[in-house]
Amino acid sequence: MNLGYRSLRAHDVHQGLQFAGIDRSSGIVGQQLEATQYIGMAAALATAIKGIDVIDGAQLKQVADYQLDIPTFGFDRVVGILEELEYVRNVTRDSAGRIRQLYETVPENFSRLYESLDEAYARHDPGEIESSLITTIDDLSRGPRPVGDLDIDPHARSAVLELGDAAEAIKVVTIRGEPVAHSPYFAYEHPELVSDALSELDLAQVRAAFERVRGHQGERVGGGPNDVLNQLIAAGLMAGPSVANPNGIVVPFAVAPYGLPPDLLTVRKGLLDKAMAILASVRMGETEGGLTNLVYPQAFLRGLRDSDRVVGRHSSTQRQYSVLRQMGIVRFVGSGERKGMQLIDTDDNKAAVDIALDFLKFGEATKTKQARADAADATIDAAGNYRSPIQAIRPARRRAGQVRMTFADLIESAMGRRPVE
Repeated sequence: MNLGYRSLRAHDVHQGLQFAGIDRSSGIVGQQLEATQYIGMAAALATAIKGIDVIDGAQLKQVADYQLDIPTFGFDRVVGILEELEYVRNVTRDSAGRIRQLYETVPENFSRLYESLDEAYARHDPGEIESSLITTIDDLSRGPRPVGDLDIDPHARSAVLELGDAAEAIKVVTIRGEPVAHSPYFAYEHPELVSDALSELDLAQVRAAFERVRGHQGERVGGGPNDVLNQLIAAGLMAGPSVANPNGIVVPFAVAPYGLPPDLLTVRKGLLDKAMAILASVRMGETEGGLTNLVYPQAFLRGLRDSDRVVGRHSSTQRQYSVLRQMGIVRFVGSGERKGMQLIDTDDNKAAVDIALDFLKFGEATKTKQARADAADATIDAAGNYRSPIQAIRPARRRAGQVRMTFADLIESAMGRRPVE
């Protein structure tokens, strides 16, 4: 497992448990997942407060409980983990030890954020079942695998699979008489139809295809209708954004998202479509960029992310990125054949570039794990609960009479626009 992925999967487990409707402190979850839960909570809090700067401790405690499902009794310990990593500093406490104020210093770089949390996870000495669960979740994020092939001690297998099911991160289905484990969150459009799709496809080929695409998001799709990537795209298990090449032939590029927030597949699907189009256009530029191919796609997108910059001055820019112009993501600037392009400065366009960059760097959209400041206004369930990337579909535990503060309130207070209540 790559450095940083233990805490990333712990974050996934925390979000899965958030709406699982079980008591975190007792039963198999309380007995076996203590280290994983605390590191997952620390990851959730770190990604949520990043960029807020000065934070009122009492308000953060309420927001963390309501929006991130970090119990008030565990809040101080979670902040202590971030304090140890120097992700928060100058933490002031009252005479009773309650946190009054803190300054966030969370790294902008997600790789560094999760790598440091990995070190904290190791210091929390996770048990065998915890470690096996995290390894298995990461393994299944790259595609399904027969239960018998999972790298789990046979004596621990049932406990690991039970925990994975409770976290909504591992499911077991029977395919042609054989139990097969998969993560319901690697499906792009129809997670409820994963078992049906797997029963029609060769499992080894599916696994190999997901591993290949997760390692190179935006994999060019060749072959005919029997090609496994085309079959996975047709089944809705992968996305297939397409861009026309210099000969006018539309070429699909396979993308295998993992753990996307539900709203990116529903009410905010337009944002995901933009990110997919950016990724496909960049991948086309790497192989069929005209006179010269694109060599450093991440640097190119970082330049595009700065809406004041003009990038891609090239004779093929208009042809290669025309879909981005049509979608309102970029504008072409300059005269003559060597036009450049500039990002149209909107929050959605910047977020789409960020997601595309995440796919290039990490193989998944890590920035979508951040709690959104407008979460309370963009909810997708009847109870008014915002659901993060790997959250279960079961009802949230009720918090009768709790003040429903959100990160929007927290940010407003931090910026002096609203008094702390």
